[in-house]
Amino acid sequence: MRFFNALIIFILYFSVGSSFAAEESNDFWLGTFTKKSITENYSFWTEAQMRFDLDESNMQQTLFRTGILKSISTAQSIGLLYAYIETGDQSEHRLALQHTQKYGAFFNTSASHRIRLEGRRFENVGFGSIRFRYLARLQAQTSRSFKPVLWNEIFLNLKEEERTGSSHIDRNRFFIGFRKKIGETTHIEFGYLNQYVSRPSGDNSEHVIVFYLFL
Repeated sequence: MRFFNALIIFILYFSVGSSFAAEESNDFWLGTFTKKSITENYSFWTEAQMRFDLDESNMQQTLFRTGILKSISTAQSIGLLYAYIETGDQSEHRLALQHTQKYGAFFNTSASHRIRLEGRRFENVGFGSIRFRYLARLQAQTSRSFKPVLWNEIFLNLKEEERTGSSHIDRNRFFIGFRKKIGETTHIEFGYLNQYVSRPSGDNSEHVIVFYLFL
């Protein structure tokens, strides 16, 4: 737990402290996530997300991701995922290798992580990129129907890019909210997300209301 305590302190310092030096925007993200078993060890994953820019009152981004997940133990899984993204008039394809692991419960809190190695190709632009993504997640184990959730995901560029100013840190996402079971296999997760994006033209701190449905 010492590692996760230190991680939380770093996350709060990075997310809150950095936002004071950045331009701000307000967004609303909706998402549905489905995991269906194919065999005992294999599952099919699909997700769809819509991200709205509240300041401009328009659709900022749409994302569709699908792939195959394989359980390698009761606590670990690996996956191969494909995503198609539209941001304004820019289309993007992503292929990712994924690893997830659950660490069990500590002091009534479950811990887990997700790692993605992600290749990106942008249409009609002539360049691509490679990113490493690491998400650390904490969820309270309580008898209450609304379970507090805290997670952070950092995105690291593994390839120098002119559009990011050759910065190794692409962006950071910090989420705090709640998870509630509404069916036998259905959950909702909602709360506040801060996305800090680093760019040569100026950093941006996005304040996001999030609502996710897990089926």
